[in-house]
Amino acid sequence: MSDSNSTGPRSIPPAAPGFTVEDSPLNPVKRDLLLILVAAVLLLLVHDRLVDGLWSQLALLAGAGLAGLGWLWFRVRRVLKAAGDAHG
Repeated sequence: MSDSNSTGPRSIPPAAPGFTVEDSPLNPVKRDLLLILVAAVLLLLVHDRLVDGLWSQLALLAGAGLAGLGWLWFRVRRVLKAAGDAHG
């Protein structure tokens, strides 16, 4: 069954050229996270050569983890505050 008013198949309009997504304000934090993860893996690989004793190794790894957590927390708060100031 065809409609007598139809002029043929309808085409889908092409996507707008140059469509891009706005950069996230958290991109620098993502880079920091990548660097922290790489440093953590490297530290995990060499921690037994740096310090002796199980508890010393645990303290080294825990301290590095807490330092990374603190840095990311500081950066996220600073970026979100700047984004909030810019939008309102």
